[in-house]
Amino acid sequence: MTSKIRQFILGLTAVVLMAGASTAKADTVQVTLGGGLTGVLNLTVTPEGGGSYLVTSATGGEKISGNTYLVGTVIPTNSAGVYWFPPPAGGFTFDNLIFPTSSTAFDDGGLLFTLLGSGGTVFENLYSVGTASYLQSAYLNNGVPFPWDFSYVPVTVSISGLVVATPEPSSLVLCLAGMALVGGLLLKKSTLA
Repeated sequence: MTSKIRQFILGLTAVVLMAGASTAKADTVQVTLGGGLTGVLNLTVTPEGGGSYLVTSATGGEKISGNTYLVGTVIPTNSAGVYWFPPPAGGFTFDNLIFPTSSTAFDDGGLLFTLLGSGGTVFENLYSVGTASYLQSAYLNNGVPFPWDFSYVPVTVSISGLVVATPEPSSLVLCLAGMALVGGLLLKKSTLA
């Protein structure tokens, strides 16, 4: 009886660990842009709670004025919530949050990422304006005086790809601890009998 209980607990632990390994993959969301520019952003996200997800990386590209730009990197968030450029350029407020099931996929902070083109790095901020429209603001980094080194383009946003909710690591640890406790109690009970 003792060896069967051990085998059962080991088998159950293996199943949970395999399930945990498969959920270690990051969730993804695909954002298709239209309107003033076109493109596809493939976003890697992690759940933040309340229907929000933090964008941690991006791939894809955009076509702007006949030129194609590849996505470089997502600018990591900071405690100030602002990314400053050298004076007198200013900066962008951003939080890198996406709300894929909401009526507006981005909030007014939006997503800050770079595009790589022949003219150098372009900083893009994609955010909502009101409840139904979006702007993509760019710091063109082209050496011309402020404010002409910034552009503001109205865009449309559509979300595809299902965000798969994954268990948080703390939930998996709690599950494993509970299984270990139950296994220990069963083992203790079988050795006393």
